[in-house]
Amino acid sequence: MVGESEVLVLSVIGSVLKIIGIILLVLLGILLAAVLLILFVPLRYEAELTGRYEQEEEDAPQILQYTVSARVSWLLRLVSVRFRADETSHELKIRICGVLLSGRKKKKKRKQEGKTKKQEAPVLQRTEAKTEETPVSREPASAPGKEVPALPEKSESRADSEPDGERFRRLVRTVKGFFQKLVRTVRSFLERFRSLFRNIRGRLKRLMKAAGEIRSFLGDERNQEAIRFLLQEGKKMLKTVLPRKCSGTVSFSMEDPAATGKVLIALGFAYPVLQDRIRIVPLFENRTCAEGNLSLKGRIRAFSLLIIILRVWFDKRVKAFLKRGQKLREHMG
Repeated sequence: MVGESEVLVLSVIGSVLKIIGIILLVLLGILLAAVLLILFVPLRYEAELTGRYEQEEEDAPQILQYTVSARVSWLLRLVSVRFRADETSHELKIRICGVLLSGRKKKKKRKQEGKTKKQEAPVLQRTEAKTEETPVSREPASAPGKEVPALPEKSESRADSEPDGERFRRLVRTVKGFFQKLVRTVRSFLERFRSLFRNIRGRLKRLMKAAGEIRSFLGDERNQEAIRFLLQEGKKMLKTVLPRKCSGTVSFSMEDPAATGKVLIALGFAYPVLQDRIRIVPLFENRTCAEGNLSLKGRIRAFSLLIIILRVWFDKRVKAFLKRGQKLREHMG
């Protein structure tokens, strides 16, 4: 028969194991809840930009004023990051559950010409004092009574003492050496040009061959299908990341009204992207200026990004496309 002490030990062990199991289940539940929160709770962001730039004349000083404010929040703003900047300072604040972790305002440093000039003045004074204190070196005068040694007279030129036959032979050797050196230089230049032409021709052949292989690789129906799939998934990813709301107004003018019209025509190609969300107002004034404001809002859901990544990762067409691309790369060297 089992004694009372053994029954007590078994009950204690069972209660301990039960407590450990409950703690593990609680930790597992907390971990699962955290994973679900990260996957399904979106990360929200918003930003606002206001700016003004103006320059009336070429020699006139430029006027630049801007204000940027952005905020990223998650889980009903329990975690938030704020950023604000202008032409004089910038500020960053990070809060978790309302507790400010970091938030310092930094002013941008500006160089002051007066201080630099005051600092340079003592340095210039010290350098001038040093130059005055240094003694000027003088050459020692010749002692009286000592004779200065006379310089040797120039000897007669060697050319005058040489006979005419030796002078002619030396001239022939000089001319012969010059032409030999010229022939060697021309020959080395032609060899270098020939080798350069061979290298360029070889590179062009390799490029033409590589271009043909790439064209055939991209012309394959299987590769085209994989590329279309990747473009489709990439478009979905951009749609998930890009802001959902975007609005603003931008007014600008160039010094020449014709240049303003050209810029307006170029911006017309971006109308399918801008549509009616961003309003562009040309001013057609005889000065260079720009002024506007822009605001955007969006969200990023990790679950949507994860689904797109897994769909691309496990797709057989993409795997085969990457293998064929690796073989083409190895074949091309």
